[in-house]
Amino acid sequence: MARNEQEGIDLLRFFIGVMALLTVFVAGFAIVKYAEIQSLRADVARAEVDYANVRRVGRSRRLLEAIAREASMQVQVDPDKQDLAQFLQQVASSIDLQLDDFRPEGSGGSRNKRYLKKSIRFSIRQQPLEVIVDYLRYVQSSWPGLKVEELTLKPKQSRDGTFLGWDATALVTAYKPRKRPASRRP
Repeated sequence: MARNEQEGIDLLRFFIGVMALLTVFVAGFAIVKYAEIQSLRADVARAEVDYANVRRVGRSRRLLEAIAREASMQVQVDPDKQDLAQFLQQVASSIDLQLDDFRPEGSGGSRNKRYLKKSIRFSIRQQPLEVIVDYLRYVQSSWPGLKVEELTLKPKQSRDGTFLGWDATALVTAYKPRKRPASRRP
């Protein structure tokens, strides 16, 4: 019987050893998973901060104004059907930009030239530089043959020296190929 008792105790020790080993494995697995959870929590916290920053920037008035300016200036231009002066005024009014001293300059080109030329000079008062540049870049890229010939910038300040924006005077010229009359060959 002593032998049976010894075998029973050995079997009990074996199962206790197996249970202890399984407990160590489960505890190690739990520690690894806990570390992964902590890392995931840190990632989520960083993502929440990033998301809050994106929302803050997305609510920025400057960004919203820039997006609105870009969207409002998406106009398809056909220079044969639209007048340059109307186009410049239309784009300016779509972004709440006032063009002052708006006047045509020069005439349609000379006889020996192969193009017609139309120039317009105008002023923009007390605007940020990026608004002026965005407007001129857009009209130049939208109207075929349009070129910004001159741009004069002057800082505008109040009496106490506070910077109010830029006063700009621009000269834009549209070049259009002259249509040749059909030749009269018999």
